[in-house]
Amino acid sequence: MTPGAVLPARELRADLLMDLGRPADALAEYEASLKVAPNRLYPLSGAVRAADAAGQAAKARALFVTLEKVTARSDGARPDLAKMRATLKTKE
Repeated sequence: MTPGAVLPARELRADLLMDLGRPADALAEYEASLKVAPNRLYPLSGAVRAADAAGQAAKARALFVTLEKVTARSDGARPDLAKMRATLKTKE
């Protein structure tokens, strides 16, 4: 028995691929996870980072817009989103 929820295998694989410096492959895994669980925060933010790292700026921005919509009604500040926003703005 685990003490908490475990990430889906595709998301774990995507994280590993990011660590291995393979953002394009990681992006494919995050997107596959999003097909099963649309608008899930973890793979959505991972997909933004992966697309950005893979040099797919337009896709990263489009995914970030979706991420902002998903978190629009959150009850607190999200420093990770502010960091992504700043990173994406510098690449425009």
